[in-house]
This record gives sequence, C-alpha cells and structure tokens, in this order.
Amino acid sequence: MTDVLKCMRKFKKLILVYLFLVLPVLYLNSADIVYAVNMNLEDEIIQTNSETKEKVYDSETAYYVDITATINVRKSGETGEIYYTYIISKDYYLYDGFEYTYLFNITDDEKLYDETEIEPTQAPNPTPVVMPTIAPQPTAVPMPTSAPYYMDNPFANGPLQNVITNDIVSTNRDYSDYNYDYSLNPGRSYVILNKPVITVDRKKSTSAVIKWKKISKADGYYVLRSTKEDSGYKKIKTIKNKKTVSYTNKGLSTGKNYYYKVQAYCVNNGREITSISEPVQVTTMKTRQVYKKLMQLKKKFPNGKYWNHVGRKVKEGKDTSNYVTSKPCNHSGRLNQYGVTSTCNMHIDKANHIRGYQCYGFASLLSDKIFGNKVTKTHRSFSKARVGDHVRYSAGSSSGHSVIIVEKHKNYIIAAECNYGNTCRIVWGRKISAAELRGAMYLSKY
Repeated sequence: MTDVLKCMRKFKKLILVYLFLVLPVLYLNSADIVYAVNMNLEDEIIQTNSETKEKVYDSETAYYVDITATINVRKSGETGEIYYTYIISKDYYLYDGFEYTYLFNITDDEKLYDETEIEPTQAPNPTPVVMPTIAPQPTAVPMPTSAPYYMDNPFANGPLQNVITNDIVSTNRDYSDYNYDYSLNPGRSYVILNKPVITVDRKKSTSAVIKWKKISKADGYYVLRSTKEDSGYKKIKTIKNKKTVSYTNKGLSTGKNYYYKVQAYCVNNGREITSISEPVQVTTMKTRQVYKKLMQLKKKFPNGKYWNHVGRKVKEGKDTSNYVTSKPCNHSGRLNQYGVTSTCNMHIDKANHIRGYQCYGFASLLSDKIFGNKVTKTHRSFSKARVGDHVRYSAGSSSGHSVIIVEKHKNYIIAAECNYGNTCRIVWGRKISAAELRGAMYLSKY
C-alpha cells in the first residue's frame, strides 16, 4: 500500500492533468451529450457553427431571402452540462429582374434546441423547426461537421441545419403588413404591391374605359398608353385617389389600336414602390365588332367539338356547314368525289363560290357569317393582318392549312380553326407565330 501511495505522489501532476484537461475533452467528444432543461444566455459558448443559404425565393411573398442558421454549443455554469441553442436570421430582398434591393432583417431570439425535434416526420411543419443532431461518429469537435439525413431536408448536401422542413422561408408573420418594427431596422417599413389586373372597353370610337381591381396599400395609380404592344408607353393620367379604379381615355383616333397598362404606386420610407400590369389591347370599333361576332360563333361551334356530320345521313353535295358533333372523322375511310371523307362538312363561300371542306371550309364559313358576301382582298403582309382575316399558310404540309384570326399581336396571332390534327376537330385559342406564317396569304373583307 505504501508503494502505491509513493507511486501516486510521484505521478501526482500527471493525474491532475488527466483529471482536469483530458477527461473534459473526452466528455465533450462523447455522443451522449446531456441537454440542459433550462437555457441561460450567460452560460459559456464553447463553439459556434453557422452557414447561410442565399437568395431563396418565397412564392407567397415574392421576396428573396438569405437564411442564416447559427448553432451555439453552451456549457452550463451551474451543472457543467453541454447543450445546444440556435438562432435563425433572415435578410429579405426585392428583385426587379436586374438587381436585388435589401429590405429588412428578421432575427429570432436564441432558443433552446430540444432533442425530440430531430425525429423525421412525413407531415411538413409550416412553422420554422430547427433539427440539428449529434454527429454519428465522435470527433475532436463537439459540433456536428456534416448535416444528418432529414425528411425533405433542403440542405441535406451541406452543413447547414434543416431549419425549416417544407417552406424554408414561411413563418406566421404577415409580410403584407409593413408596420412591423424589424430588428435591424427599427421603425422602418416596407411594402410590396401586387400587379393590377385590367380590362379595357372601347364603347365609342374615340374613347376607351380602363378598369382594374383595387390594390391593397397602393396610394394611387398611373395609366399608361402606347400604340405598340411592347414599347412606347407614356403616362396619360395620374390618379391620386386610391379608391378610384377606372379611367376614361377620350380623344382616340378612330382607326387606331391602342395598348394600356396601369401602374400601382405607393411612397414608403421616402421611396416610390410600383407594380405594373400586363398590357391590354383595345382595337378599333370595327375590329371590336368583328371580335364580338367571333365570340358568338364560338358558342355555336364550341372548342373541342367536331365540324362534321358523323352519324347523320345527308345527300351528297349538301351544305352541311352548320352541323357539329362529338365524334371525329375517320379520314382513312371512304373518300367522296372531292377527295375527303364522306362525313366531313362542306361550305361554299359566298364571295368566290369555292367549295370548301375541313379547315378551308370552316374558315370560309366563319368569314361569311361575319362579313356576308363582301369582296375578298388578298395580301401577304403579317403587319396588315387583322382580326377576322382568313389566313392560308403552309403549316408544314403541301396542302396547306386555313385559320381565322381571333386576336392579332405584334409577333403572333390567336386563331380559330378546324381539322388541326386531321380529325375535323374545332380549336379556338391556338397561338401561331409570325415566323410560322411567313409567306401566308391573308384574305380580308374589310
């Protein structure tokens, strides 16, 4: 026993080093870290780990967000226990398509990490949940060095903890309410405006009525006008009363088409914030009348139905132009003397007395119902094309294809047609580019 005591006295210093330096390190490296019941911000921080996920888009608020998750490893001054705390900080930005504009920061209070939060779950939690975990293998550092697997973890490939399970920027805050006292910008306020949705009606040849829905938090509106769809817009009216949601633009030229936009605005923190609508076209009175007739014909010849007389017995050569069915033509079946299936409809146009089947017959039918037997004028200029014109173009085939223009835009048209897909099916609303119509023949009756 005396020898043992002598040996202990001899190695006293080594034993003390082991007890006070080596054992604590081994303790910190242990996977069985004890989580403190209470958090004390005065407890010693023995390690900090943080990482940022930049420019994450939030579809609900239209903000871009930098999310920073900071994990602190604290040591209790009373018990010596080791536990985790976390802090989530978010920087919010607006993006106008060219640059990011910093808005504000929200930094949550430091919170105690609960060990039970790491269990994976199938149901996403709509509120922020921090789910760090201890590294599966002990290391010389008490903080995990790689992110563990979590269900729906958006940061599974990096060390940033899964701070939010589903919507990584969603919180219970109402971002549309800009009266918050944000942590890094006390007293400052920001607002984002929704895009106005507008309608334009030209009830008279020299005036147009523009209407839109009220935009929350807008101080007023600008009305802009151009004769081109994608350029040349000028402000024609400033509306300072935020309750006003319509404007009548007078003094228009009878034969011109116009395009309108409405821009909502508000002044916030000394800066004007705006949001502009998509352009809406208002055509001449004549064009509008043609368009209204087309919409009436759309009800008689509905989209998705078939311009044929499948299942009906009709005499050869009879004008079947008003027949509509729910069954497609079988174009591989018996052909009549005109080279088309016997169930295809036929129409003889009133101006030129041309017998037309399928796409040509349907287009000439719509043209006759709008304009009657007016003389047809032809040209090959896309820029001169108008609503109601009958267009004949190659469509990638030797026989060609016919459509009626329902809407005319700078670089494309919206068409009404039959037999696109070779079954006599009626289609309203297909978009055809100007490039596809290169070399087309336009048949106009006005």
